Amino acid sequence: MKYSMSRYQFFILMLCVCKVFCQNKNSLNYERSYNTNADVVSTVKDELKLELGFKKGFSLFSSYSNTRIDLLNPLGDFNQKDIENLYSFDIGIKKQVHLKENLNLNLVLNPQIRTNEFDYINGASFNFNSSLILEKKFTSKSKLNIGLEYGTLFGKSSIYPVFDYNYSFNNQFHLNIGFPKTNLKFNWFTKNNLILAVEYDSYYSSITNSYSRVKNNMLLEYNSLFINKTQTSISYNYTFFNSSIINFSIGKSFNNTLKIKENNNEVSDYSFNNNLIISMGIKYNLNK
Repeated sequence: MKYSMSRYQFFILMLCVCKVFCQNKNSLNYERSYNTNADVVSTVKDELKLELGFKKGFSLFSSYSNTRIDLLNPLGDFNQKDIENLYSFDIGIKKQVHLKENLNLNLVLNPQIRTNEFDYINGASFNFNSSLILEKKFTSKSKLNIGLEYGTLFGKSSIYPVFDYNYSFNNQFHLNIGFPKTNLKFNWFTKNNLILAVEYDSYYSSITNSYSRVKNNMLLEYNSLFINKTQTSISYNYTFFNSSIINFSIGKSFNNTLKIKENNNEVSDYSFNNNLIISMGIKYNLNK
């Protein structure tokens, strides 16, 4: 019941905001993804994201996600019931500042909540992600983005560099080389495209008010959970009548790690590979 109420309240809030403030470049995006393996942990994630674009390079975004966790052997001694569902709520702003010809500064401020239970969130449940990216356009076919981000990409909140170099060979082929994501995009027949991608990705959540296991006659509690991976994928995107997009992606991940931190500061980590990654979704254009 608690989960359903939180979810419906979020949906109502998003619809109200959209109705009042929608202007240009607005979209509502839903995606479901599956990360499966038979060794350590499998996940199913549902995410809903709203983006509202305004004038002068300003935009607002908000998202809600539910990640369902299935712990497998050798994690049989951990209590799974209290962490079967992990929740994330984000809200943020993006602002592009024009510095001079072919040079822009992009700023993102993104506070978020990551928790297993909204009723028991504490200070550790709040994260403040942000980024400062310099965008340099060289020609009509190429540009470079380089800067710094602050977030939980590597688990504990930290500052790390990001970059990507974009080059368009023609109207069909576009290359993006960078970190944490590199991809090659192929367009055909105006409404279809394929994307080959390699990406470093992760998920971090604090966990409160939940025991983890009994060890050495002591009852331990969860502190946080962190999953990271390097994944390869191929995605198909189709644009239909009102510039909305449906997508389907399939891939595989490598060098995965699951880290569980408990209240005695002990960290248990497990390495594994995903057998299969599947995601599908729709990005609906709210302007038409």
